[in-house]
Amino acid sequence: MKALEKLLEYIETQEIVSPTPRAWNHLWTNIFKGFDEEWESDKERWKYYPQILSAWGVASDKYKNERFVNSIKYFYNKYPDKRKKIERFVLSNDKWFMGWDN
Repeated sequence: MKALEKLLEYIETQEIVSPTPRAWNHLWTNIFKGFDEEWESDKERWKYYPQILSAWGVASDKYKNERFVNSIKYFYNKYPDKRKKIERFVLSNDKWFMGWDN
């Protein structure tokens, strides 16, 4: 099994929805460097943008999880040099949001 598949399986088996807002902001800002990414369009950016701040309370757990998983896949595949940091974040983070919808 490939490393990315293992990460995604870990997220699924642990029933992780997403990082908490502060942890997600750290991932986006310091590991992904998402604000520096040149997106083809706003529509593309919104597939990956963290679901924090004003949208946190209204977004469903499913939507938060889709954004989180999409961003992991995008940055992991596009930037091999970020893979170890992403793996470390997922496997050592203890600031997970486990959901409200269940």
